[in-house]
Amino acid sequence: MNTSGSGTATGDSIGSVPSKTDDPVWAHCLIVPGKRNQTKCLYCYKFIQGGGITRLKEHLAGIKGNVGACKKVSADVKWQMQQLLSKIRKGKEKRKRLGDMVGSQCGS
Repeated sequence: MNTSGSGTATGDSIGSVPSKTDDPVWAHCLIVPGKRNQTKCLYCYKFIQGGGITRLKEHLAGIKGNVGACKKVSADVKWQMQQLLSKIRKGKEKRKRLGDMVGSQCGS
């Protein structure tokens, strides 16, 4: 599949990835032009609607709940997505702890 400089794929209706991100998940999906917040998995061709890029990571990592798990993704990509999600979760927990500490100090 060829992609033109405009960010849309030639020969179908799937667009390319955002140009201002370094998130590795974009190598495993395509953006659906004209559909807000919709991506397409390059392994199982499932359309993922909404939930941001985290929902696609959950799909590729095999984490059920917000979206069904991809059954065609390789083990190494699955592992990589699990690591990315774990990193996000740890960052959120750290920010919450810092916020709680600041809140408790201001309330004294």
